[in-house]
This record gives sequence, C-alpha cells and structure tokens, in this order.
Amino acid sequence: MSGPTRPAGAFRELVKPAFDLLAFTNWPLRAASLAGFAFIGLGLAGGLRRPLLAGSGWPAVVEVASVLAIAAGVQLLAFGVIGGHLARRRFPAMGQPAYAVRARTPEPEPERP
Repeated sequence: MSGPTRPAGAFRELVKPAFDLLAFTNWPLRAASLAGFAFIGLGLAGGLRRPLLAGSGWPAVVEVASVLAIAAGVQLLAFGVIGGHLARRRFPAMGQPAYAVRARTPEPEPERP
C-alpha cells in the first residue's frame, strides 16, 4: 500500500501565487541586469589577468571561461534591459481596458410606416 496521494493540481496551486507575485514587480529584471554586469566584470577580470601578468602559466581554459562569462553577462544584461523596457510599457496599462469608447453615436429611430 502506498502513501497518501495528493490531488493532481496541488503543486500547481502552490506555485501559482509565486508567479503572480513576480508578475507585478521589476526586481527579477533588475537582478538579471546586475548579474549580467557581474558576469561581464568577472569575465573581463579573468581575461585581463593573463595579458597583465605576462609569462604566467594560465591555462587556455581560463580564457575560454572568460569569454563564456562575458557572453553570458551580455545576454543577461540585454534580457534585463529589454525586459525592463517592456515592463515599463506594460505596468501602466494593467487594469485598463484594451480600448476606450470616446463617444457614442445615437441610435437611429426606426422608421414608421
């Protein structure tokens, strides 16, 4: 005999409020931008150490890791910037209708015979 079973949608019901919370804030996008800056900085620091310390026996894997860190940082930074722009356009429109009726034209009266 197995243990107690959970309803099929129980996990979904637990996770849904977390995603609803993230839908109304910009901090994940700002965190992605900051992480992008950090990755770019780490990549540049790792990549510039070898030329500055000429003759040091750094393996080529450090250079490859530096290039990958810079590429990942640029992607995270771009994600944060583009996402922030879209969020700034989306948040003011939340809760507003897709269109607004400026004026109504009067309905014509039916013709009488």
